[in-house]
Amino acid sequence: MYRLCNVLDLVGTIFGVSTLAVVIAFALFDINAWVLAKAITVLLFVIASMLVTDGVLGLRTSIDRSWNVTRRGTAATLRAAGKVGGGVAGFILTTVGMAL
Repeated sequence: MYRLCNVLDLVGTIFGVSTLAVVIAFALFDINAWVLAKAITVLLFVIASMLVTDGVLGLRTSIDRSWNVTRRGTAATLRAAGKVGGGVAGFILTTVGMAL
């Protein structure tokens, strides 16, 4: 599982850099709001996928690792359920964003 945690950390880092790049591109270049909304929708899909994956793994193992803190037991299960809920909400918003 430690390799999967490293992959999730890598995806989170790439997400952060990509979000920063999209915002800077919107501020510096002539990009309309529709293109920005589509770019944010794609990034939202990435983070929602990551949250659901991390949450499901946490629910199955009762182990959660967030911000370099490892939790076990009930606390980990509750955090994992929250991650799954946040990921599902992200997927719903992604659907709304793709409908634009």
